Amino acid sequence: MVVGFIGAGNMGGAYINALNKELYFYETNKERIKELEENTLGKGVETLKELVEKSDILVLAIKPQILDRVLDDLKEFPADVKKHFGF
Repeated sequence: MVVGFIGAGNMGGAYINALNKELYFYETNKERIKELEENTLGKGVETLKELVEKSDILVLAIKPQILDRVLDDLKEFPADVKKHFGF
């Protein structure tokens, strides 16, 4: 099962570090992407679409104030692409 993280800040990064396994993450902070790729087995992806396509399960590790925006972005994907979510 391939895990994908939406958000790799303090909370998401802590999970990514703790899991220490191959996974994908989507993060807008380019410095954070580089840091996590250098120090974990995680791989940053360029787009939310790419993350959804590569992952079997998605973990939302985002701040509450952007939750609605992220969920709206995820509505764009067809039903057969939607994944299980963890919070």
